[in-house]
Amino acid sequence: MNSPLQALAVVDDFTDLILAMKARRHALKISQLQLDDLTGLPDGYTGKVELSATNPGAKNARSLGRVSMAEMLRALNLKLVLVDDGSADHLRRVPAPRLSEPQTMIAPPPVRDARSLMAERARKAGKASWKAKTPEEWKEFSRRGGIARWEKHREAMKKAPRKRAKTTTEGK
Repeated sequence: MNSPLQALAVVDDFTDLILAMKARRHALKISQLQLDDLTGLPDGYTGKVELSATNPGAKNARSLGRVSMAEMLRALNLKLVLVDDGSADHLRRVPAPRLSEPQTMIAPPPVRDARSLMAERARKAGKASWKAKTPEEWKEFSRRGGIARWEKHREAMKKAPRKRAKTTTEGK
């Protein structure tokens, strides 16, 4: 026979939902970045959603969308169940962990994105080309760079409106 339904949280509004999801994340000892990785959402998204519960007017606060809420619930192994308001009182609630207690979070694995990988390759390529050039080649390279910068400066000066010196009309 099925056991009675146990509620991890009973929520009355959006803030309660976010706080319940945060409590579940803490109970599972998952960091915000790990949850972002599990859901496939951008890094920092979970933090911005959790911020919306405590400070909804914050500049970078985010709300749960149709896709992000489903992904976060899936990653936290939660289901959203709607019940009649009178029935909610009969649900047996599982005590939620206190958020004031220090939680031991598992450090997220290092993530290498394409941008950092390409930047590292570029640095290595630059070092290799630096070693391959002779001092004369570098002197010529530096000279051409200086000429290019000077031409760029000249073009910018041509486009910028000239400021005229104010003339004073003395004696009038």
